[in-house]
Amino acid sequence: MFTVNQVAARLGVSPGLVYGWCEEHLLPHYRVGCNGKRGHIRITEADLEAFLRARRVEPDQQDPAPQLSPPVKLKHLKIN
Repeated sequence: MFTVNQVAARLGVSPGLVYGWCEEHLLPHYRVGCNGKRGHIRITEADLEAFLRARRVEPDQQDPAPQLSPPVKLKHLKIN
């Protein structure tokens, strides 16, 4: 199981973002600790992988790569 800081380091994001995902119930997690305390968040590797798979953005297979137009030549202007 990973801590919030470990997940943040693996993904290259801030721990605050990971806490936000947990708070919004986007990233499944466990909260462990004593009664009356907030406890510690733990995230399984399987849950992290599923979270990432769900957010994978695939390239659009229907649209070919955009064609770039040739560069535009600019004329030099004289400013008096």
